[in-house]
Amino acid sequence: MRTIPDQLLATTLRAIGDGVISCDLENRVVMMNAVAEQLTGWSEVEAAGHTLREVFVIVNETTREIVEDPVDKVRRLGTIVGMANHTLLIRRDGTEIAIDDSAAPVCTDQGEMRGVVLVFRDVTERRRAEWNLDLLARSGKVLLEHRKFSLLLDSIAELTTDHFADFCVLDMVLPSGEIERSVGVHKDPALRALIEELSRFPPVPGQKAHPVIQVLSDGNPQLFPSIDQALLKAVAKNEVQRHHYDRLRIRSAIYVPIVADTKIFGVMTFCRNISPVPFDEEDLSTAVELGHRIGAALDQKNAIESLRKSEARFRQLVEKGNIGIVIGDLAGGHSYINPALMEILGYDKVEALNCDEVTPPQYRRLDLIALEQLKTSGSCVAYEKSYKAKDGTLIPFLVGAAVISDASGEVEEVASFLADLRPQKQAEAALLQSEKLAAVGRLASSISHEINNPLASVTNLLYLIRSDESMSPQSRDYLETADRELIRVSQVAAQTLRFHRQSTRPMTIAPETLMDEVLALYGGRLVNFNINVQREYAPDVQLTCYEGDVRQVLNNLIGNAVDVMRNGGWLRVRTRPSTLWSTGRAGVRITVADTGGGMTPKVAKHIFEAFFTTKGNNGTGLGLWISSRIVHKHQGALKVRTSTANEHRGSVFTLWLPIDLAETSHEPWHKSEGTTVEAPES
Repeated sequence: MRTIPDQLLATTLRAIGDGVISCDLENRVVMMNAVAEQLTGWSEVEAAGHTLREVFVIVNETTREIVEDPVDKVRRLGTIVGMANHTLLIRRDGTEIAIDDSAAPVCTDQGEMRGVVLVFRDVTERRRAEWNLDLLARSGKVLLEHRKFSLLLDSIAELTTDHFADFCVLDMVLPSGEIERSVGVHKDPALRALIEELSRFPPVPGQKAHPVIQVLSDGNPQLFPSIDQALLKAVAKNEVQRHHYDRLRIRSAIYVPIVADTKIFGVMTFCRNISPVPFDEEDLSTAVELGHRIGAALDQKNAIESLRKSEARFRQLVEKGNIGIVIGDLAGGHSYINPALMEILGYDKVEALNCDEVTPPQYRRLDLIALEQLKTSGSCVAYEKSYKAKDGTLIPFLVGAAVISDASGEVEEVASFLADLRPQKQAEAALLQSEKLAAVGRLASSISHEINNPLASVTNLLYLIRSDESMSPQSRDYLETADRELIRVSQVAAQTLRFHRQSTRPMTIAPETLMDEVLALYGGRLVNFNINVQREYAPDVQLTCYEGDVRQVLNNLIGNAVDVMRNGGWLRVRTRPSTLWSTGRAGVRITVADTGGGMTPKVAKHIFEAFFTTKGNNGTGLGLWISSRIVHKHQGALKVRTSTANEHRGSVFTLWLPIDLAETSHEPWHKSEGTTVEAPES
């Protein structure tokens, strides 16, 4: 074998483009080329005689643990060895570079090891490219996995401090236009508190020279390979903040927008204060791409959240609204029926979707007309029809429909909207019945007026007859009885006239006056049915109201009480001051209690509904319904407690009215809607 002279070997090693260090068996540096001098920061003269561990300090870039001395490893294994990936060389000045290296034994012809030669190269640029690609890849996974906005930003910031930056700050634009420093993370745990302290000083719009404000203004990223005092002055708002920046000793920085299309969500700031390697254009490109990815993710999340909220609102309207909604096709099939319609018709979901007998045959023609309108114009004119409920009753609806098309305009489904017309129909029927009752009242009033004159004549005649001294005592007794009955007839006629006449103006009146007037109308029935009346009137109680309205309510309550005690009983009426505790409003509480048979909970639940009656053909089912509407428009309350138990059977109606006239009390009763206010219990 030809032996290469040592001088030629040394010259060859010095000419290699990689760093070369030659060591003896005692691990001391014998020779190093110019590249090795530049990479380690040691000159050959300075390094000669030093151990390789002193000159060539290498650590793992992730764990920061010292890597095994390559010379020791070669001597141990006796073969060529390569160093592990992710190795950092710590230069003499403390700066770091990423390297690849390998070591090989130097042997004699006889195979005897004379030393070790180490070959290494600077791979910082390659590693930075790898780190940047890795950052983008890992950030993409984070953006996909994290749903919560704050966790997403925290995770991204943590990723960037692995290799890309020493610390990362995120300034986000709030809906108000203010800037919030959402995230601040440093790779060195000892400096994290300082970054958190700086988070108290987010940039403000007035700092025109601040890079964050400039990026938010024009959307252009900014690269600062080095940091000068002018930049620090623009960033720091006060001496405290300037002192913090001085402690950090920032060497290089990048500011990029978090943007989607033209919408800027905020700015990401990347800084290096430990790594000596300044940011360059490649780093800027990576940061810009990361900002676009985060912006797109935020934009998508916002769009998804807006869609979710919109769907939730729509679903709530559909599921909880009182309008029936049916989704189906033009062939008449149903894919969805909302709970409101199922509750009205009495079907469950399976029954509703599979029932073919909901529409009575007489409405088929109307449905066909609507179907043709849907095909030609995409919607139909609203029309009335009835649907058959599960119990067989027909329920009237106002029906409208529209087609649901896809992006190409093809009809996918048909949405039908059904408004329950029962309340309207009941109101119309009640108004008609009320007009009939009013006509009867006018007739009764007219009759009462007409009999007043004959009554006066008969009364005068009786007076003249009583003047005859020849009349027997028995005849005189008969005349006294006739006179009393005529007086009662006259009172009934007067009460009838007063009951019919509706006041055009409110008046202040004692509630017991109204109660006694109504009781007078039922005087005969109270006697005939053997009903005892117990009055409990608090003194000095008055209220301002339309007396005709209140008299009508009391008439309904007293009349119902008399009807349920045809075999006798007690009728207790009471008035007293009372306060509505929920509002503190002063009022009057009027109680009407009977000892009749009481009501079951099922009956009591419906007594204030229109056309509900327990009197068969003798009742209209309107009395308590109209009464509740009158009370409501007076902003009062009407409640009932009832029992069918033997020990306390009967019903107690409580009417509460405000002392002062309510603003809505002048309205017609049939325009009043809603639920009455709860009456006070004391």
